[in-house]
Amino acid sequence: MGPSKRKVGSRRKTIKLRAERVRVDRQGYDRSGKYWGVGAPLYLVYGASPDHSNLSTHVRAPSAKEAKVRGLPEIERELARDNEREAGYRVPYIR
Repeated sequence: MGPSKRKVGSRRKTIKLRAERVRVDRQGYDRSGKYWGVGAPLYLVYGASPDHSNLSTHVRAPSAKEAKVRGLPEIERELARDNEREAGYRVPYIR
């Protein structure tokens, strides 16, 4: 499906969101053999930006447009985690 521009993240970066349908067989497996179960159509939602090209999530939705809307919160969380890493945030070491 076509791209959709959304303002995402705390720095209000513009990321083009795309949604691609993931084909799942009757038993709930995709081509690579990963199990997703059966139900509503499955979409891979991903963002393409110069500095964060690997933002993605999988969502179930009736259409690609709805998949972008449902996938946006997870994309925002992933972008926030990347921003924390850039700022030097470290996960505390626990013994």
